[in-house]
Amino acid sequence: MRDNNWKTSCHHMSTCALTGASAFFDAIPGNFMLINGPLWCYFYAMKYVEDYDASALRRFHCTQPEGNALVYGTEKDLLAGLDFVKANFAPERVFILNNCSVSLVGDDIAGIAAKAELPCPVYAVDCGGIAGDFAEGYEIALLRVIEEVKKENKNINCAVKEGAAQAENTAKPDAIQQNNETAFNATKSEAMQPNAASEKLPSLNLLGLSPTYFRGEEDINEIRRILETAGYHINAIPGGGSAWDEIIELPRANLNLVLRDELALKAAKELKAEFGTPYLSIGMPYGIAGTLAWLDKINAALPAKNLEAVRQEAETVNARLQFRSSNMQSLWGPLWFDNILIAAPPCGRHRRSGPGGMGGHGQPGDPFYTGHCPASQGCHQNLHRRQRRRSHEGNL
Repeated sequence: MRDNNWKTSCHHMSTCALTGASAFFDAIPGNFMLINGPLWCYFYAMKYVEDYDASALRRFHCTQPEGNALVYGTEKDLLAGLDFVKANFAPERVFILNNCSVSLVGDDIAGIAAKAELPCPVYAVDCGGIAGDFAEGYEIALLRVIEEVKKENKNINCAVKEGAAQAENTAKPDAIQQNNETAFNATKSEAMQPNAASEKLPSLNLLGLSPTYFRGEEDINEIRRILETAGYHINAIPGGGSAWDEIIELPRANLNLVLRDELALKAAKELKAEFGTPYLSIGMPYGIAGTLAWLDKINAALPAKNLEAVRQEAETVNARLQFRSSNMQSLWGPLWFDNILIAAPPCGRHRRSGPGGMGGHGQPGDPFYTGHCPASQGCHQNLHRRQRRRSHEGNL
């Protein structure tokens, strides 16, 4: 298959923005997702997420708007859906996700949701397929949460100023000038600084990770373990399992690491503009040497406390691999094969075989995505069929 045809196939096999947003919100404990759209959109997003979260069925519901809702609005159906959530679940927060058609109606979703009087916060997000694919939906969801981070931190700043004003009013006249700045700084420190266990460690946010990606959960756990071994404190992983309270504290980190640009680069720029937090677009670590080089880049931007511990572990792992390789060579001779053919579904028919889900072949930035193969060639040339011929042999 020609390279351009291959990419076209991958493009059409991807998932929509609604799925990406659903995957992001589902990764936050306590969230409930109300799909404001037809059953197909609900089942598609829910079943996609259910592959890694068996509780997804209990965290998703659908409004199923009637046909004339696209003309007269979805208020009736949306209120019925919210009443169902109110009567049968106890979420910490609800996210209403509009599908493609409902996004075009222009309903005041927040105003309608207020009428339902749920005992928890309700947020509205337009993330239908017309917004893009999985990556765009994830990005929309992350930026929506960052809006709440901004609001929460504005409230903290207001509380800081009120605390300073109260300290000024209660201080003795001759001590006002001396104590004013001290009280302000103390209140701000209490509200904004990391806890005592992590305040001495350089702090990182990990942006652009999702358990729905190929081996996503394993990647999240291992990347976190490596960075913590190196002496970093992981402040939050939005969309990767962090709790809501941890995500609200995104501004506390010293550095934002962008693991996948298509998912989180825009969010990192937004956090830098709003809070001044620097970011590093670093990509994913692969292999022993690649991981050490990846850590060196992070260390250059934010020095680690114990980078040597990772280097020692890398040496141990490398020695183990060399030992096993030597054992195999002693049994089979040189580990050289003139031709290698890997037989596997090129577009991942198994749902977990790639973040494209349901036959999808991945998202940009994923190692199984056509445009980003390790050798920067087509997947069909590098991942699914690699061969090398010796000059004196002409057979395949």
